[in-house]
Amino acid sequence: MLLLEELKPSLKDKWLDYYQANQVWIYPLMNEYKHYTGTPESGRRPRSEMIIGAIAALDPKLSELLNYFFIVSNNYERIIEVLGLHFDPEKELEKRELERAKINTVQLTNSSIDPEVEYLNKIREENK
Repeated sequence: MLLLEELKPSLKDKWLDYYQANQVWIYPLMNEYKHYTGTPESGRRPRSEMIIGAIAALDPKLSELLNYFFIVSNNYERIIEVLGLHFDPEKELEKRELERAKINTVQLTNSSIDPEVEYLNKIREENK
């Protein structure tokens, strides 16, 4: 299970990147054909079969691991839960954009501070 725990964080990012890059056809599939599943946060995601197919193609290590999952169980929904992919990708993309914006703001703020002024402020703090 160590391999799975190592793969989980990258799987989420790979799935979100794939979803974002392919929204042009995934979104209509979900809306027009009701090809989606509800999520715990009252959202929705593509059906498990589609997610499993996409991530198996994106990550060869996972493709091998999925073989063992299907030997134990063919419950696609449960496999998606175990992989940590049972979430609304739209909501996760929004969270990811907010997080990136926050990081960029912090980096911009930090880069705009004059190192000499920062050094002087540090000395002033130490002398208080």
